[in-house]
Amino acid sequence: MFLVFDTSVVLSALLAPGGESDTLISLNGTKYLACTSSALLSEALHKITERNLPESLLDLFRSGAILCDATMYTQEQIDHDEHVIGCLQKGSADMIVTYDHALIRRCRKDGIAALTPVDLLRHYSLD
Repeated sequence: MFLVFDTSVVLSALLAPGGESDTLISLNGTKYLACTSSALLSEALHKITERNLPESLLDLFRSGAILCDATMYTQEQIDHDEHVIGCLQKGSADMIVTYDHALIRRCRKDGIAALTPVDLLRHYSLD
């Protein structure tokens, strides 16, 4: 299974060690492969520095993910999660994992698989 993690999941893993997001990130390479993009990494880095968290925390995710760069995005497109969907499409990923329920609704409307970390762990028995 090839997954794209929205920034909300990466931040949750960093802020709540031992939680569902952290569990998923730690399983990368054994139960699934993660796909990311420069736009997603840049967004995550911005949110990490906004919260005064060490940038090294992002290495946990960056080191295990396959970089599937899509096109460059405007801030408006990023605000509307085009970079997340673009990463899924460019990397031929199977699913988006996010806590953003608006993104999940949009994905379902567009025929794209999207789940929260809790639902993914429960549905696929990844833990």
